Amino acid sequence: MKFEDILQQIGDENRYQNFLIILLLLPTSFFNVFFEGMFLLSTPDHWCRVPELEHLSFEQQHSLIRPIDLNTGKPSNCEHHGLKYSDLLMNISTLVDQQNDAFKSFIMNSTLQTSTKIECNNGWIYDQSLYTETAVTWFNFVCGRSYYVNLIMSLTAIGLAVMTPLIANLSDSIGRRKALLITLIIAEMSCLSPIIFKDIYSFIITRFLAGGILCVYYQLPFVITQELVSHKYRTLASCLSAIFYSLGSCSLTLALKLTGNWVTFTWVQFIFTLFFIVAYKWIPESPSWLISKKRYDEAYEQLVRICRFNKRSVPDDLMMNIMSLESDEDKLKSTTDMKEKNEDSFFDLFLMPGLRAKTLMITIVFLACIIGYGGINSNTVNLEANNQLYNYLLLSFIDLPSLFICWKLINTRLGRRWTNVITMAICSIALILPALIKRQYDEYFYTACTMIAKFGVAGTFMIIYQHSSELYPTTLRNQGLGITATIGSIGGILTPQIVYIGKYGAWIPLFIIGIICLIASIIASFLPETLNEYLPQRAHEAAQFGSDKKYFSMANLKPEHSMTTMMTINSDVQPTKIISNDNSNFNNHH
Repeated sequence: MKFEDILQQIGDENRYQNFLIILLLLPTSFFNVFFEGMFLLSTPDHWCRVPELEHLSFEQQHSLIRPIDLNTGKPSNCEHHGLKYSDLLMNISTLVDQQNDAFKSFIMNSTLQTSTKIECNNGWIYDQSLYTETAVTWFNFVCGRSYYVNLIMSLTAIGLAVMTPLIANLSDSIGRRKALLITLIIAEMSCLSPIIFKDIYSFIITRFLAGGILCVYYQLPFVITQELVSHKYRTLASCLSAIFYSLGSCSLTLALKLTGNWVTFTWVQFIFTLFFIVAYKWIPESPSWLISKKRYDEAYEQLVRICRFNKRSVPDDLMMNIMSLESDEDKLKSTTDMKEKNEDSFFDLFLMPGLRAKTLMITIVFLACIIGYGGINSNTVNLEANNQLYNYLLLSFIDLPSLFICWKLINTRLGRRWTNVITMAICSIALILPALIKRQYDEYFYTACTMIAKFGVAGTFMIIYQHSSELYPTTLRNQGLGITATIGSIGGILTPQIVYIGKYGAWIPLFIIGIICLIASIIASFLPETLNEYLPQRAHEAAQFGSDKKYFSMANLKPEHSMTTMMTINSDVQPTKIISNDNSNFNNHH
């Protein structure tokens, strides 16, 4: 008897599962990307404010104020010509109202470019064609204060690294439901600046909090759903959540285009998250987690609630089946010399043979995904799109065909494992190709390689979330995903440094990311297949999971209705195969 057998009794592909996917998982997946905050720190074009020239058009201000930066060849953002503009304005007052040609002729024949340069001392004027106001324009994080942007982005990554394992550990100790409530409250707190507090210190703190919930805001609803659906629906839920995340990325551009202001945009975050806090009473606790904590009465109540929601009669032997899970678990613990151990520990992820290897491999693949996905987004700044919103929209749309194709492939004989290997290999080959083909920089060639790589890594991201959630045991699932995301956040810190190397050669960051993804592709091939397999409940089950499979084995297309476990009675007796019965007793309920 496994927990999946009980789920099949009460309905594991029914109304309640649709309720979880539509009303819990998909909205959080869709909205999760809104907390990234990269657009709050967007820096629009800007130039020195000269009060005497503010009545002129922006084009005329640019001509009179902005010297050419010799390093970039572009108009300077932080300096203006060292002139007495009141006198200059008197000399050109008649030209200002004339045709542009006359004004441009004066500029070309003047000595503006040979004048001294002076740093801005009256503030800046910002281009508001894209955003009317961002945190950068409000706090003036430009020129001598531009380091604040990198500082806040680093603190956001630190928040992810610090808070993700803390909340993940809470979810495995106090429950998924309470941990989700804490996450939603922190999400609301992260919106307090700029809605209520508009000072720099409040903003820094709230960005730290927003970074802290970036993974768990998506992860907790994902885990709750995965633990309450069938094998088939686990794949459906994972793919739909990834697709909705990409659609959320696309909608982010629309939301920013409509709001154009960081305060209005933050209000959207606040109101949407408030809806989930109000709907908290409908969010279930995981019965699987309750059983692992020996809280059988509460697990029974949750399962009865699900059964009635699915309009099924409550099985008479439901409580007996719940208790039998503990009985089977005791037998397994005694056969593996773990009888004295009553609780799985976080340290089992690193100390228990078998589970330690899986944790390490999952983490490396996840780290490569972070570097690959983030690096591609950061490195494709020269696409044909005219600004970052359209650029971001294009990259988000590329995810969709990849997710749909991978959705189909992970349910074939390729399964999670080989599909993961193939998509990561596609990403690595596409990124390494520019370094192998010696040719002059070609924007279209680099763009094509980048798009193919993005196609591959987007699929890998979806698969590794699905695969890892099935490999980690129920008792340590959130902690495992949490530590994976925490170490993966190192990739978020390293990615800007890798992209920065591109100034020495456009192919260099692509080559580095490609090599990392190639190594991850090879490592992913050693993870066991999970398609149509029972989820491991305890750490020792996860450690042994897949040990009887050959390297070149393919996925099972039919669910495994029997579980084989090696049981040693004592040191003098040979191991005996213990085979659980199939689900034929429950066919009349399904």
